[in-house]
Amino acid sequence: MYKVMVIDDDIPMLKYIKQAVNWNEIGLEVVFESSSSIQALEALSEIQPDILLTDIGIPGIDGIELARRVKKKNEQVRITFLTCHEDFSYAKKAIKLEADDYILKEELTPKVLKESLLKMISNLDQNQNSTPDNIIDRHNYARRIFVDKLQEGSEDINLCFKKMNVSWDLPDYKIIIGYLPVSNSIISDYYALLESFYKHLSDFLYENDQVEVFINNDHLICIYNYKDNIKVQIESQIKKLLEAAAGYCYSMNHTRCSFLLVKDKLNLNNLSETYRDIINHRERYFYSIPKQIQVVSVSKESAFIPLGNLIESEEYTLFKYVELKDEDNIKTCINRIKKIIYSNQIEPNDVLSALLTIVIKLELNLITDNKVDCFTKALKLCWTMEEVLAIFQDKVIQMTIEGESQLSIKNKIKGIQDIDSYIALHLSENISSIDMANHLHFNPSYFSRYFKRLTGHTFTDYSYRYKMTAACRFLVDSDQPVEEIALKVGFNERTYFTKVFKKYIGQTPGQYRKRGNN
Repeated sequence: MYKVMVIDDDIPMLKYIKQAVNWNEIGLEVVFESSSSIQALEALSEIQPDILLTDIGIPGIDGIELARRVKKKNEQVRITFLTCHEDFSYAKKAIKLEADDYILKEELTPKVLKESLLKMISNLDQNQNSTPDNIIDRHNYARRIFVDKLQEGSEDINLCFKKMNVSWDLPDYKIIIGYLPVSNSIISDYYALLESFYKHLSDFLYENDQVEVFINNDHLICIYNYKDNIKVQIESQIKKLLEAAAGYCYSMNHTRCSFLLVKDKLNLNNLSETYRDIINHRERYFYSIPKQIQVVSVSKESAFIPLGNLIESEEYTLFKYVELKDEDNIKTCINRIKKIIYSNQIEPNDVLSALLTIVIKLELNLITDNKVDCFTKALKLCWTMEEVLAIFQDKVIQMTIEGESQLSIKNKIKGIQDIDSYIALHLSENISSIDMANHLHFNPSYFSRYFKRLTGHTFTDYSYRYKMTAACRFLVDSDQPVEEIALKVGFNERTYFTKVFKKYIGQTPGQYRKRGNN
């Protein structure tokens, strides 16, 4: 049974998570839960969790930093981030950290949580089976070790070649990165298609003693061994080889592939450094014209400018057209955004963060099964801005077609009075959406969607607003101490009550009481 650590400074959310799924039924045990990331780190060595489920916006050490430290202790730990609409600035960091999942709290239904947990369980099971004797990858263990050494910058690369029975005596090397251009049609099957690409490319190059092919995460690595010769146009020679290889791979699985050919002449001493530079700075090549074979240099310096508010007005216009379900104008608006991005050579990471933010905002305002996590995964796979903007447009169109606006839903559904009455009767309790669902005889997953449609808020957010409004009345109409008022609205700690009160009211309880009495 895998061990789970759950961290969130929102106490009702911790309670909700514990109630949302049958943990033992899916082979999990919550061994540690806390509202403090510091407590989590102190317990880490003793607990040794397999899964970390953490809020991003935790005071002190935030969820991103917590995840980094947990990963440093154990690279195999699976991580899911929880976030709310105020956490857009963390979107870029979450993408880079390569977490298993990134879930909006507004969409954290029991079904969504269970699906995320099952995905992490599957990843843990695969990791357990990835041993030298039972490798799940198509390439053998020695090749996997080579890729690891290449990423780490190890000096043992030549030794790895020998273990793979690769006898390369020539002094010079080229690196080629192979990948599949991303589109919405292949995202769900990307890794299976990449595995197929790897197999067919390896088959095609099998008899070429100068080339070795490796697979690593979302791309292929080709190492080409040669001796520099002024009489041989090595770059043209390699391009012809890659063109033939791409044609062969397409004939086998009808999937197009692309290559980045690094034109720098390399040796064993800078092979790893060059590879890591390419992978860690792939944004350098975002504005390259998409080609089947792109010749690049690691020495290229790119001068990008910050995004700032350059697309702010277009973002507002886009939301309006989505509300109207006007697909033609949506495409026109996105095309204007594209021109702004290209003409100004905007910092690629700023673009990724901005587009992800737009999609998250749309998801908050639309009821749709078209989840943002698929879009997040797709962004991580992109090598060009052309790919990024194409999948962004497809995503927005899909959400527009499938989604329903809050305004239209509010006109259809009634029942808020019953919910208000229940909160009022249980004002001093920590009511979760599952408690409310049980009261209304709703399925918890359905209730979460129902409530979001009805009010435009999550139940937790709505409940807090209700409680803070009640607290305001108590502060003005009575002389009760703040601690007692906090207890009356379901908060055992004054500090946490003050934090929530200030978030929703804009001032502390003491400040509000003083102003109200004046």
